Amino acid sequence: MEGVYFLTEDDRKKLLYHWLPESRAADVVEDLRGWNWYRPPLEPPFEGADRVWRLRMGEAAGKGCPTGRDVYVRRILQVEPEVSEQAVLAGFYHEVVHQVVYRAKRGVYTYDTDWGRIMAEMTAAGDEWESWVRRLPIGVRDKAATTGRRLWDFEAERIFVRLPETVSCHPHLSADAMVARALPVVTGQRIDGSYLGLSRHLRVDVGTWAEPMVVNVKFGVPRPEDKLAGAGYALAMEAALEVPVNLGCVVYVSMDDQRIGIEREFYLIDDALRQMFVEARDERMYNLMYRRDPGQPQECPVSCGFINVCHGAATQSGCLHPPDAAVVSQSTVNKPKTVDEIESSEVSATDLRREGRDGKAGAKKKDKAPSSVDSPAETA
Repeated sequence: MEGVYFLTEDDRKKLLYHWLPESRAADVVEDLRGWNWYRPPLEPPFEGADRVWRLRMGEAAGKGCPTGRDVYVRRILQVEPEVSEQAVLAGFYHEVVHQVVYRAKRGVYTYDTDWGRIMAEMTAAGDEWESWVRRLPIGVRDKAATTGRRLWDFEAERIFVRLPETVSCHPHLSADAMVARALPVVTGQRIDGSYLGLSRHLRVDVGTWAEPMVVNVKFGVPRPEDKLAGAGYALAMEAALEVPVNLGCVVYVSMDDQRIGIEREFYLIDDALRQMFVEARDERMYNLMYRRDPGQPQECPVSCGFINVCHGAATQSGCLHPPDAAVVSQSTVNKPKTVDEIESSEVSATDLRREGRDGKAGAKKKDKAPSSVDSPAETA
């Protein structure tokens, strides 16, 4: 049965007979492997970039704005983005699928093959589910309660089928081996991206279908930046874990009142994609260091949280938290916000987990940050 993290028979054939051979034959330039983070072209372009000017993955990959103006507005002008209903719901849905996988694994480790208790462990109790929904803004609670619960049940049913099926084929598996075979995915793995000038708290899903694979679950329309972010995560994993990551998979989940649709797009994390990510990262870092406004794109994504800042339009009806007006004159004196300050100030209303949010070919002389910019202290 198909699930968010589980392959169909067609997906499995494509992976086994096309993508895995392509991955194994991949000849990625050594300079573009993440474990060479300490030298160009992967090395961050400025001294101290790994301490002060780190970027979030969405900022580096251009998820918000094609030109990266969203990074300038938030970090230099210090204007907070508008939060759309779609963004809140997408975050909530991500946590739903992460949590159901987490509970399934916990159930196996606790109860082994006691399927009744495992199913109960995977089922969110009524009171607990209501408490999760109440953390969301009022405007999205009804939709989150209905579609989120359908998504939970959808994924839980598929996991519950996989577990007994796995045991029937391999009756002497230990609990740990059962989890590895039936649920070959690590959700919400924390990766230190500071080697590449990124956040120290990157969060990524990793599938282990024959080899590590970056899995990016999206509850929206496909965008080119999805694969670019996958390249960034692969580089960060190679830097932190020193294992090659050649494949990525974007899982697009669509939901309406009746159905849940899932489409997967596998891709090779090749030299071109890695180089594109590095260039995008460097450009945004230069913009921050020199307080350079990259300007607006020819066409702004409707999902951008700063679209009203750039265009001066009235607040969109779909936005929950309009930003304060940008005071451009203060941008020359304010210390730019660091990624740690942004992450520490964001309290996720969609985090359902019990635990708290955690959570560089050849030498090149790095540029120094402009002396007119004071470097704020490390905050994390």
